[in-house]
Amino acid sequence: MKKNLLNLFILILPISGFSQSIPNNSFETWTSKAVSLPITGPAKYEEPENWKTANKIATISGIDNPVIKSTESYKGNFSLQVRIPDNLTPTMDAVNSVATSTVKVKSKPRSLDGFYKASLKGFKDSIGIMASAIHIDPVTKITSVIGTAVFLIDKTKSNFTDFSSDFIYSNNSLVVDSVSITVFSANLKKANKSGQSAIWIDDLFFQYPTSPLNISENTGVNEPSIAPNPATDIVTIKFTNISDVEVINFEGMEVKMNRKNINPNTNELDVTGLKPGIYFVRITGDNSQILKKLVVQ
Repeated sequence: MKKNLLNLFILILPISGFSQSIPNNSFETWTSKAVSLPITGPAKYEEPENWKTANKIATISGIDNPVIKSTESYKGNFSLQVRIPDNLTPTMDAVNSVATSTVKVKSKPRSLDGFYKASLKGFKDSIGIMASAIHIDPVTKITSVIGTAVFLIDKTKSNFTDFSSDFIYSNNSLVVDSVSITVFSANLKKANKSGQSAIWIDDLFFQYPTSPLNISENTGVNEPSIAPNPATDIVTIKFTNISDVEVINFEGMEVKMNRKNINPNTNELDVTGLKPGIYFVRITGDNSQILKKLVVQ
């Protein structure tokens, strides 16, 4: 289910929300690989680190790679671009898994979140993201899927837009050990005559319904502070090993502003140029993220 970032933040107020970054969630790191073809010899392709893609199969088959490194990104330098493949499967009505990643988790995620944009050219072209919550039986070691979150992209979006897909669990008593993320594409009528459909995915993360107090006891994550709040000029943010700070406006879009690193645990934001209103600050540190409300006067 798609939700605006604002709705997501409102759900967690007045307490902060907690989220877990996915390894290489912004797709900044890619690895060059090669496969030996019988006639032409070695052929190269790229894959995002911590992800497995259908690029190897596509390279062997002599068709365009469905997953490419794109410089069109929500943040950072790159994003994951997924293109509707021509024929990764022999069927005309094809649904193809084009990229997968498995992430270990410490508790049960509430939702899979991220940012995307899309250019869909064909009739009934669609690309989706599915997250499967996996439980491992401690005795038999048998794995089972106990929850899923699915986000289907079937409309063109010219600018990066946030998405949030809630997990639906079939068993609330079992522990989630890991989550498998799959990006899939469907070209149901092969009607993309006006061009190749594609989407861009960036900045994926899991949201959890746990309060920061419980998180601190379990993971060592401390509650960040933002002061003064309300603010008119300089805001001081304190958190453990700050790696990134983002300010998001009422419409769910990131606001660019000057950020100064005082030390690893202290940042300063200059909010002088912001219009008065409610904003949200996403603070990243020690592979964890905390969401806080900021009022600008």
